[in-house]
Amino acid sequence: MDTSKISIGPQVTILGHTAFMMNSNTTTDNPYHLIYLAGNDATGNFVYVGAYSDLDTLISPSIRFKNNPSKNESWTASMLYGIYDSGKVGIEDSSAIIKCTAIDTMLVAPVGKFTCTVYALSFKNGPYDVDRFIYYVSRNEGIIKMLHYENTKLQRISYLIEYKIFK
Repeated sequence: MDTSKISIGPQVTILGHTAFMMNSNTTTDNPYHLIYLAGNDATGNFVYVGAYSDLDTLISPSIRFKNNPSKNESWTASMLYGIYDSGKVGIEDSSAIIKCTAIDTMLVAPVGKFTCTVYALSFKNGPYDVDRFIYYVSRNEGIIKMLHYENTKLQRISYLIEYKIFK
């Protein structure tokens, strides 16, 4: 079993865009202080705003999870990436297709029971591979469960096991 931690930090404004700092605690060193930026737009959609490091900055807002989507509604999103050991950030060559596949899905996780909207995200990763992610997102708590498939093979299942909401 593996555990990772995502921390949402203070708001910052970079190149005219205000967002929260989002940092992952992984086993990867982060010598160039790579930070992702995320937040909500004026209509409540969850948006990946961009990323920055000591060496590079990229601002390219893209809706990841729509607020109040319709079942089977789909949209495209840019796939941002960061390379921790070089401090570089960029956008994948192919866009992701995101689709709302279910609304008001009850999910039991290690930290409780949640009502979730289910989003399927898929994108090409190289000439042959297709990555597919299934996210179970609770309105107030965020991502509760995530499934990651490469082509059709399940690679990882992640659950929310602890969270704190500061006011």
